[in-house]
Amino acid sequence: ASDDLSELRYDKVCILADADSDGLHIATLICALFVKHFPALVDAGHLFVAMPPLYRVDVAKEVHYALDETELQHILANVPGNKKAQITRFKGLGEMSAEQLRETTMNRDTRRLVQLDMDDMVLTNSVMD
Repeated sequence: ASDDLSELRYDKVCILADADSDGLHIATLICALFVKHFPALVDAGHLFVAMPPLYRVDVAKEVHYALDETELQHILANVPGNKKAQITRFKGLGEMSAEQLRETTMNRDTRRLVQLDMDDMVLTNSVMD
């Protein structure tokens, strides 16, 4: 692969995988692929991992999303005593509706992206070896 990024048509390459441990493993393997075959993309700051939520919490007409168990507990701790929270655990991205996926993972204003750099990749490679 070429290190010349002058013709790059996109600013971000976003890796999207399920929020569970299997999805994390898949994302790690894809990151390793980019480091090995497209290191210039990583060096230039173009590689990102999207962080989809694992939980949806409905409280009355409000909807909250939690990345993990810690965020879920924080949301639940802030639910008023007179309101009931309905918790949904996503089994994977395929279980989300198109609207939920757009809102949580694709929308620039509400998505969570983690930019990866070579320091992250060195750590990933040491774990993979």
